Amino acid sequence: MAKDEESDVNHHNFLQWALFNGIQINGVAPVRFPGRGMGIIATRTIEANEIMIAVPVSTMLTIDCVPREFVDRFPHEASIHGILAAFLTHGDAGLLDYWAAWRKIWPSRQHFQESLPVLWSESPGGYDKRHITLPPSASGQWNKFPNLPCNLTNQDTYQNVLGKQQKRLHDAWEHVLSVFPTTDWSLFSYHWLILNTRSFYYVSPGKEPPDDWNDAIGLVPFGDYLNHADNAPCEVVFDGQMSTFRATARHEKGDEVFMSYGSHPNDYLFVEYGFFLDRNESDAVYLDDVVFQDITFDDKEALRAHGYYG
Repeated sequence: MAKDEESDVNHHNFLQWALFNGIQINGVAPVRFPGRGMGIIATRTIEANEIMIAVPVSTMLTIDCVPREFVDRFPHEASIHGILAAFLTHGDAGLLDYWAAWRKIWPSRQHFQESLPVLWSESPGGYDKRHITLPPSASGQWNKFPNLPCNLTNQDTYQNVLGKQQKRLHDAWEHVLSVFPTTDWSLFSYHWLILNTRSFYYVSPGKEPPDDWNDAIGLVPFGDYLNHADNAPCEVVFDGQMSTFRATARHEKGDEVFMSYGSHPNDYLFVEYGFFLDRNESDAVYLDDVVFQDITFDDKEALRAHGYYG
């Protein structure tokens, strides 16, 4: 069987699994876009306010799916992201089999190696900024002040993006090794990147959001087919029982249906997800670490007080 034919069979099988498990699909369908991979199109006219997709929490893969005894093996500081990656790598095969049809349509590790800078150096350790051909705000070459005063919190989400991502991955790797010393780097990093590139915002019902927003994550089957657009006319809401994807504008038959992963510049999109947009209203160059070297501590405090710091 040819590779594309096998892939099409896997997507068909996943669609049957999704419908059988209560995922509601209304007027949309997955489709392969040449050169871009999978996405979602409207199979008929969709009016504003229509729910296109509804995914029960029972089908989602979240920290609430992981047995307590598995979670308790990890140190307190271990990330939810890392524990979920460890669960996908070392979890009970009987539990993981529930998502088998879905996992067969996930992108390959080779795809990540080709598209994600974090894997351009395959060492689980650090990377050399001098040899990373990325914009300085993404690679960290403009970072001049790694240690800010302790009473300032630098809102630098879009600076040194690759370095911070690599640290999160490396920390998760150290934690999984403390529990499973023979863990395979390729498999664990693959699962970590599946979570990093395909997760939705998720906080366990009744619990406070984690200190690190990167840990407010969950995987949503079928919803992860949707590609990103900066101002996508799609509202995504999780109410504790269901993730719903509602159109906020009319879609004509054949239109691609997008969602927004957030208002992110292209540097961030490329490092975190492996793509960038030709047209991106949120694109920007962040010069904070260059500009702030000439600003006094008191001036930084004043900027922060008025909402202009970072």
